[in-house]
This record gives sequence, C-alpha cells and structure tokens, in this order.
Amino acid sequence: AMVISVDAGDYVGLSDVSELTEISKQSIALLKDGKRGPGTFPNPVLRLTGRQPLWRWGEVADWLAVHNKIDSELADNARVIESINLALEIREPKKCDEIIALADELNKNQAVYA
Repeated sequence: AMVISVDAGDYVGLSDVSELTEISKQSIALLKDGKRGPGTFPNPVLRLTGRQPLWRWGEVADWLAVHNKIDSELADNARVIESINLALEIREPKKCDEIIALADELNKNQAVYA
C-alpha cells in the first residue's frame, strides 16, 4: 500500500468548517457573507455546482485563528496536513517534474508582467 493522503479535508464546505470548528453553520455563513466579523473571509477555490463552493481548509483555519474564532493550534494543524498531502501528491517523479516545469514557466511570466 502507498500512502496518498493523510487527511481528505483539504477542501471544505461550510458544513465541514462548522463541524471542524464547532462553530454553528449559521455563524460561519455570516462570517463568509461579511455580516459578522471584518468581512474578509477567504474566497472559495472550487465549486462542485453553482451553489456548493469549497474553500481550502488551511486558509479558512488561518483566517479564523487570526480573528480569534478558533485556537491557533487547529490552524497550524491544518497547514501541516495540507503541506503533507501536497508532498505526498508530488512525490511521483513524473508529476514532480511537470509541476516544477509549470512553476518555472509561471515565474517567467510573472517577471514579464511585474
């Protein structure tokens, strides 16, 4: 067996955030909509359908920790898990080579527009 992930929770919906943080889904929705808090909740990164946005758990956990909604240890754990999962994903040599080539190309293009 080959480990491909240590946790499948990289992408979360509002219900997942609520469950992971023990903050009500309604409170999370108010934070997301800017009706509570500073109004800077992270943007979703994926949509399964038009009505089902997903966020990166690490970004949401960081935001919640910065705004004193959760303990920073939970956010630290989310970042570590995200990094481990990424490392596990790119450890395949072919995939790693492709990612490095794409990153190099993106960096070249960024320098052109800077």
